[in-house]
Amino acid sequence: MTQRIKPLTATSFKTIIILLVVFKLAFLVVTPKASCETIYVNETGWVKGGIFHPSSTPISSAVANASNGDEIVIRDGIYHDNVNVDISVTIHSENGSSRCFVYAANKNGNVFSLSSSNSSVIGLSIVGANNKAGIRIEYAENCTIRDNVIWGCNDGIYIRGPKSKPSKCNRIINNTIYNNEIGIKLSGKGCKISNISNNEIYNCNEGLTLIHANMNIIQRNDIYNNTCGICLKNADENKITHNYIHENKFGINLTKSNDNSENNSIAYNNILNNTWNIYNNQNIIAIVKNNYWGLLTNESIDSKIYDDDENSSIGKIVFYPFLTNSAPIQEVRTVLLLVIGLSLLTIAKRM
Repeated sequence: MTQRIKPLTATSFKTIIILLVVFKLAFLVVTPKASCETIYVNETGWVKGGIFHPSSTPISSAVANASNGDEIVIRDGIYHDNVNVDISVTIHSENGSSRCFVYAANKNGNVFSLSSSNSSVIGLSIVGANNKAGIRIEYAENCTIRDNVIWGCNDGIYIRGPKSKPSKCNRIINNTIYNNEIGIKLSGKGCKISNISNNEIYNCNEGLTLIHANMNIIQRNDIYNNTCGICLKNADENKITHNYIHENKFGINLTKSNDNSENNSIAYNNILNNTWNIYNNQNIIAIVKNNYWGLLTNESIDSKIYDDDENSSIGKIVFYPFLTNSAPIQEVRTVLLLVIGLSLLTIAKRM
């Protein structure tokens, strides 16, 4: 008698899919990577494989002679360079940003331009791109910018990515950014699913600006003494939480430019002592519930909010219920879990 094969049930099909995914992830973990090298840079040149190569722009030269996955260690010193990072490398100081300074050789160029995914710039002081960015990420994913000090630039960190060439899943963490025209700027519908956390941003015209940038997480940043703390321009579905936004002219500015910024989650922040804690320049209602304003009555909180009470042509700000004590600060492990989650998401998208 011929035995008929039973059709797969929905449960069996799901089980097979899960096993295939687990197998692929396991394969990614156990597959050995190609051998990567460490390149050392000092003020007069770079060393690879024990051989010293003199150079007047040693960081750029090291990158030009590196391979994907290499590590470039910059030793203590003062450097003048405009570095084009077009391969996936990790660039970091040997002893931290207080001992390693990279100035723009050409002030009309970016100090670091990243156009390759999975690149990192860590632990540097980055200075002097008067008309450009300290670090610019363009059309690149899964990059890490961490533990840097950036000042004297037009844009401290600039991430650009249109929908057709996204710059997503990037991590901007634990940087100190000050005395720039714009501290951090994300521009383009492809700038999404990035993590902007634990940064200190002050003395800029705009602290953190999102233009058409969607679905990013902005958390645990200290943003103060700027004209505008956080500026949202046609930016949707971003999560803005557990930030300390204070002593700015505009704490958060919702600006209409063609379209409104919609469906952003703005909650559990400390927004206080700004000239205007929230400034709504849109014609729609904005929800900013469960924030701490440093004030305890509807009337006093409302007096620091610019909305339809001040201009009947714009939308109302709904701020209640509000917190009566400072918003709790999330623990570091939350950020680490987010970073892991974004990395897994990147892996999943490539499967």
